[in-house]
Amino acid sequence: TQIKLANADLRWETLRQQNYGFDLSVLNNKLSVSAEYFIARTNDVLYQSPILMTTGHEGEAPRANALTLENRGFELSATYRNSDNPFAYYATANITTLKNKILELGYGRNELYTGNTVTTLGEPIGMWYVLQTDGLFQSQAEVDNYKNSEGKIIQPAAKPGDIRYRDNNGDGQITNADKAVVASPWPKLELGFNTGATYKNFEFT
Repeated sequence: TQIKLANADLRWETLRQQNYGFDLSVLNNKLSVSAEYFIARTNDVLYQSPILMTTGHEGEAPRANALTLENRGFELSATYRNSDNPFAYYATANITTLKNKILELGYGRNELYTGNTVTTLGEPIGMWYVLQTDGLFQSQAEVDNYKNSEGKIIQPAAKPGDIRYRDNNGDGQITNADKAVVASPWPKLELGFNTGATYKNFEFT
């Protein structure tokens, strides 16, 4: 029995990228600096596009060439080397920024939900989309007093020590309709540092 649908129309992703940068060496090539700004557009990005289970499948969502994705970023790297003495050393530091956003979603969609993430047209891919917490219930009185504007107890089955969730839509219950985009999985900044040294036949990194 086939429980996972296959997509016979898959094709390779295509990438178009522009790079602008420079390389600089000073101090008799002891200090070198490299900087680059890039713009990359990837078409036909493979993505597991959820479909209704009423279609008959019971496995994972099939992969499809569903997205067009743009990445923009800046990379800066600097290395200092000193080999004037028997004890030679170097140190490299780098910094990278990256921003991505969805330019197109397949099948005329504006949003795709996968697990606890949402991918929205014009926003970064795979944003965290979850229920928001608001501390813990400290007593039964807090449970009983946690109500919406109409006086409905929002989490009647909760006990002291349970997590309190935000009723974002104010309907007096906690459901998927209360989920919100809370964070991005993509770091705004990445830093790196590497150093090493050599002395005669010994090498350290």
